[in-house]
Amino acid sequence: MADTGVYVPTPQISKISSPLRSKTMKNYIDEIYTVEQFIQDNPELAEQAERAKDYLKGYCQNNDDVTYVIIEVEGYKCIAYLVDEFSPYILAEMIAPFDNDRIYPLQGLVTNYAFKRYN
Repeated sequence: MADTGVYVPTPQISKISSPLRSKTMKNYIDEIYTVEQFIQDNPELAEQAERAKDYLKGYCQNNDDVTYVIIEVEGYKCIAYLVDEFSPYILAEMIAPFDNDRIYPLQGLVTNYAFKRYN
């Protein structure tokens, strides 16, 4: 490779101290799809959705006033619950994935930045 005379430093991310490294991202969504709406739209999954909601409800504090929603994570339908009732909505970190056959163990929800593709 030819020497262009331009110095390009190699990033040393592990040595950079950034306030962003210690922050956890909040799990925002713009629109909600409640469990009740999902059950009406998908009667074949109604029983599993209710079971997953009840499973998550056992780990949710103040579960009487909570709104449970459906999100999709890595191809799985998941029950999540809202931390607040204002848009953009914030989801709690715990979710209950399910499909036609089973309810999966509770999982943590992590939000990662990604590029939006314009094609």
